[in-house]
Amino acid sequence: MSLFLDSWVYISKLEKLITKNNTTLLPELTPFFDRTVVKYPATLDSMFSNRLLAINSRRSLKSFNFEVPADIVRATFELSCTDIENIRKRVLSWGDKNANFRSRLDPPIPANYFGNCVRVGGIGAEARELMEESGLAIAAYRIIDGIKKMKGFLNEADKLIEMVTREKEVEGTQTQPEVISIAWSNKFRDYEKDFGWGRPKKVELTNIYRTKATSMVDSKNGNGGVEVGMVLKNHEMDRFASLFVTGLQSL
Repeated sequence: MSLFLDSWVYISKLEKLITKNNTTLLPELTPFFDRTVVKYPATLDSMFSNRLLAINSRRSLKSFNFEVPADIVRATFELSCTDIENIRKRVLSWGDKNANFRSRLDPPIPANYFGNCVRVGGIGAEARELMEESGLAIAAYRIIDGIKKMKGFLNEADKLIEMVTREKEVEGTQTQPEVISIAWSNKFRDYEKDFGWGRPKKVELTNIYRTKATSMVDSKNGNGGVEVGMVLKNHEMDRFASLFVTGLQSL
């Protein structure tokens, strides 16, 4: 999606210069469609489809329910470049990252490979750990360890497929962990995308109303900061906003 948007921006800027015989995109913006560059075990295709059929035996075509609950609110919290640096220092003081998988494959595939090439990475922590004084550092280093383990992912892809397509445990038999997921990336530079009518005034991911994920985009101020999008219930949002402000002040 990001590559498509960058290509659209490029064409928009050169619309008056591009002729019928000169519509070539820059090499880095030209989509690469060859799926064979991704080398993975041939058994994964059938395994994935079989697992999906097993958890959706009716092959339902019913669409998702996109209705937003009345008690849900959305807010954007900005981390400036200074805030991020202060967080980095705090994390480092206690110890000695949705990730692009293109460069992590063996062999690596082109950066302009068209299509999703990301993998889900999961890390775990108990609530009591994150509530400790060093909770921020604990979360950061768990994420770092998770990223390091991404190398060689295809060697254990069968285990990942089984995990993400596993049927839910019978309700009441096991405590399910609270999942916090991250959507998009501030590295896509969305506020720099000008289609000919000026830079965006506001960039948001609408699907987090349904997924409840936390979105990340670059700051519209162009200061190297990050805009964090949250969807929570009213009372939860009030509490989070208070913790967000006091947390930054304590850095």
